[in-house]
Amino acid sequence: MIRLVAAVLLVVSLLAAACSSEAVSNRGEPGSSTDPITPAPTADIADISQQLNVVIAPTPLPDGPRPLIVASLLGETGVLAPLDGPALAGVIAEIKRLNDAGGVLGRPVELRRFDTNSRVSVTDRLVRRFVDSPPDLIITSCDTDVSQPALEFADEFGLLTISPCATDPRYLNGGLGSMNYTLGAPSTSQGAVAAAAAFERYGPTSIVLRDVTSPEAISFCDGFERTFRELGGSVVYRDEFSYDTLDPVQDRLAERGGESSFITLCSHVPGGIDAAPSIILILRTLGFEAPLVGGSTLDQPGWFANVPTLGELLFVSWSSTFGNDPDDRVNDLVRSIQQGGSLPPGVSTILGAEAVEAWARAAETAGSASPDSVARALASFNNERFTTGPISFVAGARMDLGRTYRLLRVVDGELSVVGLMETED
Repeated sequence: MIRLVAAVLLVVSLLAAACSSEAVSNRGEPGSSTDPITPAPTADIADISQQLNVVIAPTPLPDGPRPLIVASLLGETGVLAPLDGPALAGVIAEIKRLNDAGGVLGRPVELRRFDTNSRVSVTDRLVRRFVDSPPDLIITSCDTDVSQPALEFADEFGLLTISPCATDPRYLNGGLGSMNYTLGAPSTSQGAVAAAAAFERYGPTSIVLRDVTSPEAISFCDGFERTFRELGGSVVYRDEFSYDTLDPVQDRLAERGGESSFITLCSHVPGGIDAAPSIILILRTLGFEAPLVGGSTLDQPGWFANVPTLGELLFVSWSSTFGNDPDDRVNDLVRSIQQGGSLPPGVSTILGAEAVEAWARAAETAGSASPDSVARALASFNNERFTTGPISFVAGARMDLGRTYRLLRVVDGELSVVGLMETED
């Protein structure tokens, strides 16, 4: 197992992240309060509920205890669907597992799905429905900006939210309220881990390319560059790009020429699926053959297999959803999702399941499903063991500080797990 030798550097990165804030993103937000709410696809709901035996309709059992209600406020459609969609599949799978095991506190768990369309305005209108019928848990988006109305609502009305994979550093110091949690870790910590791994594997020089449309990717780059310099590395060339205007960066790269020991690509998932191959193709066409290094924002199934010029890619993620994770519990969950015929598992799938699992375990610990009791129980988690590894919420953080990362390598379209890297708080 590979361990991060410069743990103190990572701690510095984490503390620095706590003092910054995620840039405001308007991805998918039309800015209109009159945009229609698009319901979750009916056929998909029926399909998934039938395959996984999950109760979707809010129908309390007349002769049994009242179900505990989990409401998902996720972008099932729109730009966040590549992250939020797989997270929903994990939520559904975990609810099925809990119900098969007798529920939570002896009560069945019921899922109510709300598609935000990846829009702030839609999230704002949907969350207002909870005034008269508050759920026991709200699962929020991987994008904090889109979830902001839900986070503010939860803090005002004492409801509990858990995001499977938000990386906004404001969660670190409780800046988003005491009732809002995420299983994500600061993007800066991923960057620090990637820097240590790449420095050891590839050497002391890197080109850094930043996708300016992705706050998470920018934060990843910040953590990477800080730690890379402290380890003795050097960024020999830095540039920024946007996928709607790649010509300028292509021209600048052509003028620069040359090589480095590796290229750090800070890009977001939608870019990874649709547009990251474009910047990679530009690099390879111009003769840049060095390995690529990135974070979990590039971890979505399939895209790299369709890029014949990809070469070598090394990235940091929470787990491998390709059936080869070092922990069989991850592989078992992936298989259950695949057998259910749901959405293809992505890294957020595992975290979606863990978000519900963490809520259920906290409720059992507290002996109550009331949001404030569960929130206090979550706050006590210190190296609490879950599927992907230990989870810790310490020193007022509402963000996981006990993360064990997977180091994944893609060569010729084939992915392998080449190590684990641990952070220490």
